[in-house]
Amino acid sequence: SLKYKYCTEQLEKILISLNHYENIQAIGSRKVGIYKFIKNLLPNFDVMLDLSKSDSIASFLTINRMIIDYYAVFYLIASHSTIKERNIRYYMYLIDGINTRSKTMINFEAKVSKKVHEYNKTERNSVLEKDRISVIQLFALIEKENLDNQISTMIIKQSNWKFIDAESSKSIRENSYSWVKLYNLAKIPDKYSASFQSYYSTFVHGLGTTLMSNSNYDKLPIICSSLYLTSIIQSFIIKIILIEYKEELTGYELNSDFEKYINLNWESWR
Repeated sequence: SLKYKYCTEQLEKILISLNHYENIQAIGSRKVGIYKFIKNLLPNFDVMLDLSKSDSIASFLTINRMIIDYYAVFYLIASHSTIKERNIRYYMYLIDGINTRSKTMINFEAKVSKKVHEYNKTERNSVLEKDRISVIQLFALIEKENLDNQISTMIIKQSNWKFIDAESSKSIRENSYSWVKLYNLAKIPDKYSASFQSYYSTFVHGLGTTLMSNSNYDKLPIICSSLYLTSIIQSFIIKIILIEYKEELTGYELNSDFEKYINLNWESWR
């Protein structure tokens, strides 16, 4: 857990060096979005460490699975492939999120319409209008940067940020990376990807396995290995941030041993 805590501390220090992005509202900027994405993720590392000392292995592994999923998304939009592809994925990611929020609000209110106060309806309409304008602005950015020429019309239509083939006209179901494949793309070895997807999911969904891991004898190896694996993922996040914000972090220096640790993980995690 010492390595884990040190990684968390270093990630926090780097984000402090980038805190000028904190009050920038231009979410269409990928650098702003990535900063805020990791800033939102950061507290969860402390929560995970606290849960490692609790009696709830299910809570511990559930938040660990969430962290891993966040990291896989982060890698896809911040490090995978070319800068143009990362930009189009980021815009699609935002559009998908905005559209999902709008649909959720509309569907929720349709089911409880008699209980929704008029004030809440006004607030809802304001949010929906802002979302509509945001989507228009994001599509305008895609066109302005000629990114619509990089991917198929179907991908744009479906806001498919997890696309496999940029030129494919297949449905989102047929042309999207699975979570296991996203883990692999994010430099997580196969042997761990399968565990994150299957074993961890049993705790997320409350399946029968959750009744079989209650003793300290059962829990300790899981907790230790999860903290170890997550510290490696933290080192990857730091590596990507140092690359993505190279100009902003000019002069920022890591401890030499820690830098070796990061590079060793990046080059040879198997």
